[in-house]
This record gives sequence, C-alpha cells and structure tokens, in this order.
Amino acid sequence: KEFESEVLKLQQHAMIENQAGQVEIDKLQHLLQMKDREMNRVKKLAKNMLGERTALDSSFLNALHQVK
Repeated sequence: KEFESEVLKLQQHAMIENQAGQVEIDKLQHLLQMKDREMNRVKKLAKNMLGERTALDSSFLNALHQVK
C-alpha cells in the first residue's frame, strides 16, 4: 500500500513536470514564430534599402556622366 502511494505521488509529480515542460515548449515556439516574422521584416527592409541604394547610385553615376 505504501509502495502504491509512493508510485502515485511520483506519477503525479512527473505529470506536473511534463505539463510545465509543455508550457515552456509552447512559449518558446511562440517566441520563435515572432522572431521568424521579425527576421522576415528585416530581410524585406534590407532588400528595399538595397534597391533604393542601387537607384541612388545609378542616378549619381548618370549625373556624374552628364557633368563630364
């Protein structure tokens, strides 16, 4: 009887730890999704900035050629 009580206590403890671990996994997955979206926004902004810089460089080179 004492053995069964100890086993039950250990099972309950393991179940609580398992649930806490699952909550932590869920939080980390959500955080990872947020970081992934943030990274995609940064990539998009970098691509836009590169495009604008390329256009600015072209304008500058055209103006330089016209001055020559």
